[in-house]
Amino acid sequence: LRDLLEALARAYPQAFVCLTSSAEAGTWLVATPEILLTSDPDGVRTMALAGTQWPEPGSDIAALTWPQKIVDEQAVVAREIARAFAAAGLHDTTETPAGTVQAANLCHLRSDFHAPAATPEQLADLLRKLHPTSAVCGMPRAAARDFILSEEGPTRGFYTGYLGPVNIDGETRLQVNLRTARITPTHAYLHVGGGIVAASDPATEYEETVQKARTICAVL
Repeated sequence: LRDLLEALARAYPQAFVCLTSSAEAGTWLVATPEILLTSDPDGVRTMALAGTQWPEPGSDIAALTWPQKIVDEQAVVAREIARAFAAAGLHDTTETPAGTVQAANLCHLRSDFHAPAATPEQLADLLRKLHPTSAVCGMPRAAARDFILSEEGPTRGFYTGYLGPVNIDGETRLQVNLRTARITPTHAYLHVGGGIVAASDPATEYEETVQKARTICAVL
């Protein structure tokens, strides 16, 4: 497991890479690109991450274009985050324009949010409003969560939960548990998924899960 962790860290230096184990959650190997919430003396940050493409190796990422369905999907996620910041009493929030970012073999559309430093109570309130994110749960949240629990059953475990250091040297960094594998004494179970909207194509969505699985598969 240590060898796998070190291989992940070498392969994905920009990802949050960890190996975590507990009696309640099990053992998970993680290389996630998605920040749920960070906090330090400079302020509070999160991101609206939506859409996935897998360009050919060597492609010019700056020239990548996004279909309108992805642009709209990312904008919906960003609006929900802006509302969550405001509802938690975090004002003077800034948002960057959406742009393409690369994570391993995948590209996503992302905008970043920043607000001034918050109190512990504000952070706790914001965390409750951000999790589960639209990208992993859907909208409206309550109806989507009920549908997932009914249709998926108890299959996710710690997948799409969040994890990370809390108040270490003044910094909290919580990540969404994506690009992950649950490790047992005999198997590694890869967890992957995609966001489904009205314009989604089933074959493309399936291929997206295959491409996402390659992050962990590369070291397995």
